[in-house]
Amino acid sequence: MKIETYCPDQYLSSLIKCYWTLEGTTTFHTEKLLPKCEPQILFHLNEPFFENSNIGLHKQPYCLISGQITNYKEIVSKGRAELFGVVFHPHTLINFFNIPAYELTNSSIDLCIINRKFKQLHNKILHSKNTPEKIQVIEQFLKKHFHIVNSHHSKIVYDYIQKIETDNFFLTPNNISDYYGISTRHLERMFKNHVGISALEFYKISRFNKSFKLLSASMSLTEIAYETGHYDQSYFTKCFKRMSGLSPKQYRKLISSTCR
Repeated sequence: MKIETYCPDQYLSSLIKCYWTLEGTTTFHTEKLLPKCEPQILFHLNEPFFENSNIGLHKQPYCLISGQITNYKEIVSKGRAELFGVVFHPHTLINFFNIPAYELTNSSIDLCIINRKFKQLHNKILHSKNTPEKIQVIEQFLKKHFHIVNSHHSKIVYDYIQKIETDNFFLTPNNISDYYGISTRHLERMFKNHVGISALEFYKISRFNKSFKLLSASMSLTEIAYETGHYDQSYFTKCFKRMSGLSPKQYRKLISSTCR
């Protein structure tokens, strides 16, 4: 499978993380998707993938929106695959879709159900000559449908996300709610509305992603647990396995065998 990523223009860079394309042919390929706090919209330009989640194996729509995922799930592809995707920053889906982000969590929803205009958009992307043209089509659409949401709430959510993304794992949701003089419950409501998950769940997923990267380093599991704000190695292992399906030790072994 060939995967390439592209940067958005300057106007959209604070809202869109990247665009990406995938092309390839396989007889049968399974890919495990892990929680990343990266909601996306996806356009299949050939046969859609199959998704194996808690509701069983089902075929994805040709154009879909995938909200936050809190546990791993599997994607299965057969034959020719061609896909164009848009990755949003954790808190920006709400700026383009007039629905609370939590309604999209752990779901892959047909975009045409949300807005019939997406069928026309999918058709334009499908018939674009190349990737730059696809990006131009999607950027024109997103700029047209951008809207501002509660700026005070957005700032609080964004500030906490920025702090966690700089690996400040000792700043818990309780700390940030005290700092802004709001209740933890109010912070959780804001996060669910803007991000799709609670501030605590975002915190846990961010720790997981950091620990996942550190497994390829020479650090011990105890050191990784401490570096990512876990109480001890046992708790770290429990959290990691819930989100990935494997223990940190099993993943490290898998990484080691792949690199040989």
